[in-house]
Amino acid sequence: MKRVVRHNVFETNSSSTHSVSISKKLNGIDAPGDLVVSEEDNKVHARFGEFGWEVRDYRQASTKLSYYLTMMYESCVAYENSGCNRKEFFNVKSYDDFRKIPYFIELETLIACLCECDGLEIDFDNESDKYKTSDGGRHLWKTEGYIDHQSCEEYLNPREFLNEYGVTLEEFIFDPAVILHTDNDNR
Repeated sequence: MKRVVRHNVFETNSSSTHSVSISKKLNGIDAPGDLVVSEEDNKVHARFGEFGWEVRDYRQASTKLSYYLTMMYESCVAYENSGCNRKEFFNVKSYDDFRKIPYFIELETLIACLCECDGLEIDFDNESDKYKTSDGGRHLWKTEGYIDHQSCEEYLNPREFLNEYGVTLEEFIFDPAVILHTDNDNR
């Protein structure tokens, strides 16, 4: 077997490092935070997000909601080759299927209660994207967002993500003392 030695070369297996930090004491729930209930349909509207290498602290309910929705997709729906474990897989072929998974139902119920509205709607750049599928042999529905693989691959579902940090879904989204910190290991 040949052995290759490289000198004076910077190498890294680097990726994002996302974490949740909590101030010394939780501040309490600030519902609805910066979430806005639409006058058109009496729902909170959210989007899937892209969370990669950026170095940011997020306290806003809207961003943490976007992260949680994206985590839900990455841990329960995403392709096997996405880098995320999908051990709790739901056969999601459309937006309507996504709305039926238990984690979405729990989230929508919480949003409806705390924001005193009719629930949650996910917005897309193009309305027809809600019903597009991606054919990777599985015909799964594909979203516009993602969480960098090293920051989601440890979690079997979004509940496990929250449990690791000891926060409830309500605290994660609505308590400004719960901070979503995104970073990377190149610093």
